[in-house]
Amino acid sequence: MDSSITRFDIEKFDRKNDFGLWQIKMRTLMEVTKETTAAGIWTKLTSLYITKSLANRLYLKKLYTYYISPGTKLGDHIDEFNKLILDLANIDIKIEDEYQALMLLTSLPSSYENFVETLLYGRESLKMEDVLATLNLRELKKRT
Repeated sequence: MDSSITRFDIEKFDRKNDFGLWQIKMRTLMEVTKETTAAGIWTKLTSLYITKSLANRLYLKKLYTYYISPGTKLGDHIDEFNKLILDLANIDIKIEDEYQALMLLTSLPSSYENFVETLLYGRESLKMEDVLATLNLRELKKRT
């Protein structure tokens, strides 16, 4: 038997097991099979997951402290906010729709305080789609 061949046992995805966990195992397998030593595998895994963990924390910190800069147009602010959400999704961090909507509302300047209070009044839940539509409507009214 050839000692350079290593066998990895990963269960077949059958829709009953956890896809997320299976996906992580498969990605890891594909990334580390090129390595031939335990040290090489360890280094590769560390670079994959420690770096990703730091990126996760940095993006989350940026999102949670994201506020509109003075002089920024609302459309540009929303575009940047959406880019942050997309960047997080690309590193497997999903922010629920309602949390996205709330974070966007809290990132607005104090001049939107009445708007935010009116939008939230009497609501049980909030959707990002509703917030964006209402913000766009407000901007259209403001321009005309």
